[in-house]
Amino acid sequence: TLGAEGVLQSAFVGAALLRERPARRRLVWTAVAAALALLLAAPALTGARALVLGTHRGEGLMAREALAWSAHPVTLADTILPRFFGDPHTFTDRGLWGQQFFPDGYPYLLSLYVGAGVVLLALLAGPFAVGARLWACAAVGVLVALGAHGPLAPLLSVALRHFRVPLKFLLCADLALCLLAAQGFARAAAGAVRLSAAAFVAPVLLIAAYPVLSYAPA
Repeated sequence: TLGAEGVLQSAFVGAALLRERPARRRLVWTAVAAALALLLAAPALTGARALVLGTHRGEGLMAREALAWSAHPVTLADTILPRFFGDPHTFTDRGLWGQQFFPDGYPYLLSLYVGAGVVLLALLAGPFAVGARLWACAAVGVLVALGAHGPLAPLLSVALRHFRVPLKFLLCADLALCLLAAQGFARAAAGAVRLSAAAFVAPVLLIAAYPVLSYAPA
């Protein structure tokens, strides 16, 4: 991904997907694989280190720089409501409202949309061990993505000195929700859960309201 954030999130979610504690033999082979991966990545890692050595980025970003692209809580509505802020492709206020919620007046990620259907299926995943860990991944992803607007701001101002754009960590929450939705769908298909008709009211209303929600005034 050319971004350390992707590596961290992949490792975090991957650890959450372990169904049981790995045996010593697996840990040894995992360590061997990690060492091999580091050797293969050494040219890129040492090259990147040489590029930032002695630079402002290499010394560590200030808190206001590291947390600049934090997700405002209002922007999280975009994960459920399609095109909640209008048309972000204009990169202007034409057909787009809510510029005050973005650092430069437009979103870093053009859309955070996941959908009410995915969230509904995720809620059907059940209280399994892996499911609980995936919900924890989703919660951590959202809290880190909030950055300066969330309760972890003091910690992140130090932990993210060599990173930028806390919003990128929302991908961890997206992946966890998709995996939970798949688990919820499997349970529903197997008849392990009973769905009430009321559960479909909100998704159906959102789908019906899509033409209005997606309308961007000229």
